[in-house]
Amino acid sequence: MILCAEPVVVGGRFVGVAGVDLVVDRFEIQVVRILRELDGPAALVGASNRVIASNIATLAPGERFDNEGWTASEVDPDRSRWRLYRRD
Repeated sequence: MILCAEPVVVGGRFVGVAGVDLVVDRFEIQVVRILRELDGPAALVGASNRVIASNIATLAPGERFDNEGWTASEVDPDRSRWRLYRRD
């Protein structure tokens, strides 16, 4: 499971937290479908520098990611420390 949570602020005042639990295997399937639409190898990597999902078989979810030779893009940097890595 992955817990995604965001603070809820109304009129500048904190009123609570909204969250959802994602079942990892379903989440990964959906992300891989999106990554397969990209040209070339791509990997979604979390803040702990571990692969969340990739479109190539040599990068398994959970393994440490070596970013040498890859180009990184931040994924919604205001709310996430995930990065999308691509290689041409």
